[in-house]
Amino acid sequence: MNQIIRIITKSKLYKAVLWIVLLLSILIIFCSVFYLFYLIYRDAQKNQIVNYIMQPSHISTLYSATIIPYDNFDYSGIYHSIGTLEIPAIKLNLPILSELNDDLLKLSACHFYGPTKNTVGNICIAGHNYNDGSLFSNIPRLSIGDVIIFTDLNNNICYYTVYDKFEISSNNTACTSQDTNGQKEITLVTCNNFTGNRVIVKAISL
Repeated sequence: MNQIIRIITKSKLYKAVLWIVLLLSILIIFCSVFYLFYLIYRDAQKNQIVNYIMQPSHISTLYSATIIPYDNFDYSGIYHSIGTLEIPAIKLNLPILSELNDDLLKLSACHFYGPTKNTVGNICIAGHNYNDGSLFSNIPRLSIGDVIIFTDLNNNICYYTVYDKFEISSNNTACTSQDTNGQKEITLVTCNNFTGNRVIVKAISL
């Protein structure tokens, strides 16, 4: 009799353990799916904002520098861009905002020094290096000879070719020099997330 009771008790315990494992598995799956949808939603928000900024009807108006996170972004705001940056080698196509601060850098590439159109001088553009591959994350992958296309607000399209790539300390500003020997030049600046240095990519007009 005692043996039968022990068998029944073990059977109930086994079923209870199975139910606990099942419930934990369902909870883990639910949390994973929820997190996946959150990532998809976040990326969709970023893409929606960038696409909105790039629309011709908004590209030449003033951007408000109000600090607004992606999920609370007000699409009725006014924006300002100096043009668009396209780099086929890394499938990048972004508007270039006319100002640089921590909040604008979360949205797109930002102009911070030099001319704002395809003229003689060094157009300096900065962008964040994120771990998710967005914005300037893939700039360090560029190679000598890769093409950078800058379209300014006058719809002038200029093709630049990468001629140098290097790293500098964060307080080194030599890469922003406007002494270009009469050439049109673009300098792209992002961060090396491991060393804290700046990754610099320099390109000259074809």
